[in-house]
Amino acid sequence: MTHRFAETYIRVLQHPYAAYSLRPAGPLPLGAVLVLDMSGAESALEQAIIWQASAPWCPLALVIRNVPASASLIKHLTHLHDPLAFVPGASGGQFPLVEEIIKAVRNRGGPDGGEAFTYVANRLEQGSLRSLFAEAEAFTRPEHTHPAPRHVSRRLRVLGALGVPDWRSLFQLARLSGVGRVPIEELARRHGVGVRTFRAQVQRYTGVSTQSFREWLGWEWVLEAALRRWGYLDKRPALKMAKPA
Repeated sequence: MTHRFAETYIRVLQHPYAAYSLRPAGPLPLGAVLVLDMSGAESALEQAIIWQASAPWCPLALVIRNVPASASLIKHLTHLHDPLAFVPGASGGQFPLVEEIIKAVRNRGGPDGGEAFTYVANRLEQGSLRSLFAEAEAFTRPEHTHPAPRHVSRRLRVLGALGVPDWRSLFQLARLSGVGRVPIEELARRHGVGVRTFRAQVQRYTGVSTQSFREWLGWEWVLEAALRRWGYLDKRPALKMAKPA
């Protein structure tokens, strides 16, 4: 049943996004997109919740058709992680053109602070990080002339090597990712640095090239790449046992 379901209702888009593929047996790569045909209604959403939980770095695009909006269906929708991408279904029950999925995912825009903070907090299994990150980012804004409070810096150092300025740069990079043909000079300008510094930061924090940074869909993968590169996911058991400073 699972194999038949996957062939019927689920597709995966992987870079360079030339065509759909079936969901691979192994982990989905960074930059991939899950595409779910809502014709499967509740059974489709149940699978989407499972697959999204196993690969939270992959944006989820829902192909919308004439599906009755039952209370149970709405309840399932609330278990999906925002922001979602919505695409009208093609005629004849076909999946939409790949270009439509790409456009819908990019139209989600970059994450606001809450979405980015929540992603990292969920991946590290520490809900208290949402407020900590919010406080840390507030103290990196131009209107603040003083450094972040010591308890914020200390807590972030307990988590790992990245400090307040690093997390601020990383969250900003997530907001700029997956833009497609925007020139690298423009991305650097939006980031407030020169082109050379921008390239260096993308490589330092995520380990990918600026070309991949521009082309890979979604923003979740930026945060996921950094968490992996800097060893945060490996530290989760110890972090769960550590008491906040």
